[in-house]
Amino acid sequence: MRQPQAGATHCGGQERRRAPCPSHLPAAGARPRRSHSYRNAAPRAPMDARDGHGDADIRRILSRRRVAVVGMSRDPSKDAHAVPLYLIRHGYDVVPVNPLAGEILGRRSYPAASAVEGPIGTLCVFRPSEQALPAVLDALPKRPRAVWLQEGIHNAEAEEAARRAGADVVFNRCMLAEHRRLAAGAVAGR
Repeated sequence: MRQPQAGATHCGGQERRRAPCPSHLPAAGARPRRSHSYRNAAPRAPMDARDGHGDADIRRILSRRRVAVVGMSRDPSKDAHAVPLYLIRHGYDVVPVNPLAGEILGRRSYPAASAVEGPIGTLCVFRPSEQALPAVLDALPKRPRAVWLQEGIHNAEAEEAARRAGADVVFNRCMLAEHRRLAAGAVAGR
C-alpha cells in the first residue's frame, strides 16, 4: 500500500492514514474496500485542488436524484460499488455505466452514458483522471445537469467541456462523504 503524503486530506478533510476513512468503513465481516486510488494510473488530483463550490451548491447538486455512475463496479470491496450502494440506500436512482457488466446491484448496466435511457441528473465518474474526458464527452449529448468527478479525479479539459455544455462541475470530492457531511450538519443544526 502506498504511504500517504504528509498533510494530505481525504473525504471531507480527515487526515489520510492506512485505515479507510470512516465514510468508507466496510460492514462487519466484509472485506475492506480499496481506497479511491487507481493502481498504475496517472497521478491523482492534488488533494488541495478545489472546485469552488460551497455547501449550498453541493446540496443543490445532491438534490438531483438520478445519477449515472461511469465505472460502477460489481466488486463490493471497491468504492465504485460502495458509493453507489450508499446513494441507492438514500433514495437515489443510480444507473450503472460499465461495459463489462450486464447488471450491477440488480440494475441494468449500460455500456456507455450515451446509451442510458432517459435523462441524467448527475454524471458521477469513477475513472482515472486521464479517462475522465472521454467519459464526459460521451455523456454530454444526454445533457447532464451536473458532472461529479470523484475524489482524486481532476481533468481540466473534461471539466471545461462540461461547463461549456451548461453542467455544474464538481471534482476531487467523494459524493458519499459530501452527502454524509451535509446530512450530519443538517441534523446537528436542528
